[in-house]
Amino acid sequence: MKRNLLKGFNSTRGIYLLLCLISVHALTASNALAAVPHAATRAHSAALIKGTVTDSKGLPLPGATVKIKGTQTATVTDANGQFSIDASPGAVLVVSFAGYLTKEAAISGNGSLTIQLSEDTKPLN
Repeated sequence: MKRNLLKGFNSTRGIYLLLCLISVHALTASNALAAVPHAATRAHSAALIKGTVTDSKGLPLPGATVKIKGTQTATVTDANGQFSIDASPGAVLVVSFAGYLTKEAAISGNGSLTIQLSEDTKPLN
């Protein structure tokens, strides 16, 4: 019975398969370890920034887009006009909302931001 299970299997194939598995494991493990220091560095440089987006009367603007300038990182304000986003100190937030002028705000610390947008008074074409 043992003989039938190993029929067509030779030691060369077994060694080749074993070497392939070891190589794949080594590559995967080295890539995972290489990513750890980068993630740790990023965690120290970025901070959770919280804020509120309002109109000129101080009313919250739900659904406003808050994006970190020069990146694809963005979020949208909630029903109370509040947002939170991971950003590095010195980064610039670009805040936009339909019918309002886009505004840029520099992040200076870890405090809460209030960003007030002005209505766009230009007539539509």
